[in-house]
Amino acid sequence: MKINSDRIIQEFSSGQKNVALVYNEKYGKCIRKTRSANTSTARIEREVNIQNDFNSEYYPKIYYSEINSNNILIYEEYVEGNDLFEILAGNNIYKNNQKKCLELLLDLIEALDLIWNKSIVHRDIKPNNIKMRPNGKPVILDLGIAKLLDSTDNLTTRMWFTPGYAPIEQFTNRIDLIDKSTDFFSLGVVIYELFFGQRLFLSNEEVISKNPNFNQAGFSNTQKFNLIISKLLEKQIYRRYRKSIDIVNDVKNALEECL
Repeated sequence: MKINSDRIIQEFSSGQKNVALVYNEKYGKCIRKTRSANTSTARIEREVNIQNDFNSEYYPKIYYSEINSNNILIYEEYVEGNDLFEILAGNNIYKNNQKKCLELLLDLIEALDLIWNKSIVHRDIKPNNIKMRPNGKPVILDLGIAKLLDSTDNLTTRMWFTPGYAPIEQFTNRIDLIDKSTDFFSLGVVIYELFFGQRLFLSNEEVISKNPNFNQAGFSNTQKFNLIISKLLEKQIYRRYRKSIDIVNDVKNALEECL
């Protein structure tokens, strides 16, 4: 496929590939990804394969992909709306709104269950990687560093993380401990940040030493809400939630207080 006729609307920085918002004659307004100097062909191919496994509004659709040793060209759905980082910086509709935060957490669990059930861990859940559709449903972005559990491949053995959103086992490179509970921790960080409107951890050191403060003046969080987020944020993975259905049940129970 020729890309010369694409009209570039905006270009984005990316360490793994060249990414641009373009207008394509066939696909309309979409995301185009091409090879960069740092591109790992095998990693990009696996990311596309993961996305192609799902026909879900929780993940961007892949319109076209050509990935080989000579070329990488991907056309992907452009998701209208803001990501959670933009929402946090602007009109944060989740601040001090326990109901909205818990409903979002339910949607995120449903979205991520699709990859967890295939023994895949995202490993980079953060506000920038969650975009909200106009209908209010979240979209999970950037599966580039997702880890396939019980695999012999060497694509995910490096220590990948975003400081402040990764749990201890991730940034200390305890690969043997990483599972979906690693993503649970990151979800806890994101929901806490949305509710209180402030970063919880600014560094790996704070993840180790700092505990969340749920007793902030002017906020109407309940004990059930606090317990859910606290259990997501347990520093030791064995003390965290182990099953996503347990999170769902606790969230639904807490939502009953919001009616």
